[in-house]
Amino acid sequence: MDAIELGTRLFFDTRLSSNGKMACGSCHVPERNWTDNLTRGMGKVLASFQETLVSGGTSFDKFRDGLAKGTDPDKLLYSDPAKRGLRLFIGKGACTTCHSGPNFTAGEFFNTGLSTFAPTASGS
Repeated sequence: MDAIELGTRLFFDTRLSSNGKMACGSCHVPERNWTDNLTRGMGKVLASFQETLVSGGTSFDKFRDGLAKGTDPDKLLYSDPAKRGLRLFIGKGACTTCHSGPNFTAGEFFNTGLSTFAPTASGS
C-alpha cells in the first residue's frame, strides 16, 4: 500500500475517533470542497483549542526577526531554497494576498476554488 492510499484510508476511517463514528472525512467532505457546508461547523471547538497552541521559533521566524532588526540577510541562517520560496511567496505567487501577518492568515474563510473531486482508494 502506498502512502497516498494509506492516507486516504485513514482520512475516511471512523475507527480513529474516540467513539468510532467520526472520520476526518465526516466534516471535510470532498463533495463540499472539503468542508461541512455549515456556517459554523463542529470544528469551532477545534479552532478554539488550536488558537491556544504556541510553537517554538522556526527558521523563518528567526530570519524575519533578524531582518526586522536590520541584520544582513546573508548572515542569517536561512537556506537558499527557502529564500527562493520566500521570494516566490511574497512576489509572483502573491500568497501574501491571503496569507499575511504573524499567523499567515487574514482571519477569514475563503472559497479557494478547489475541485470537488473525491479521491479513490486505488489512487486512480
